Amino acid sequence: MSAAHLGPRIPLPPPAVASPECDSTVKLNGGSVCGPLAEEAQAMAVDARIRELGNRHRTLDEQIQREVTRPTADSLHVRELKQRKLRIKEEISALEARV
Repeated sequence: MSAAHLGPRIPLPPPAVASPECDSTVKLNGGSVCGPLAEEAQAMAVDARIRELGNRHRTLDEQIQREVTRPTADSLHVRELKQRKLRIKEEISALEARV
């Protein structure tokens, strides 16, 4: 099939180029935010993630406490819960270092 049969050419939008005055752009609700607002939005997202991970960490701690107080505690299950709790703590520490 020749190019004449494909119809008119539609120009492609230019490639995205980072603005020299904005080194922090965040996608928000289908648009982009640049500058201090982008940094604030990103910090808020990180804070929300830290809070969510903190909640998971507390929940795992509660599960561990319940498991170890059972007469027939499953040591393998307790170990897995503790490993998950440690991974979450490490992720929290890494995120806090970024903020």
